[in-house]
Amino acid sequence: MYMQDVDDAAYYRYFPATLKGVAQSWFNGLPPGSITCFQDLTDRFVSQFIASQKEMRTSIHLSKIKHGP
Repeated sequence: MYMQDVDDAAYYRYFPATLKGVAQSWFNGLPPGSITCFQDLTDRFVSQFIASQKEMRTSIHLSKIKHGP
C-alpha cells in the first residue's frame, strides 16, 4: 500500500491490515501506549522479525544431529 503525505496515526491505523499469523499476534500483544511513533513501531517490528535473527533451538534439533560415521 502506498500512501503519500500521511501522518503517523494513519500509518499506525493501516499497518495491522498488512499483518497475518504470528506478526498479527505480536502486534495485538503490544501494550497500549507502548508505541510513541510509527518509526518506533517500525524499529520494533524489524527487531522482532528480522531475517537474520537466530533461530530458537528446541529439542527437535537434537534429533537432527548425526551420530558418528
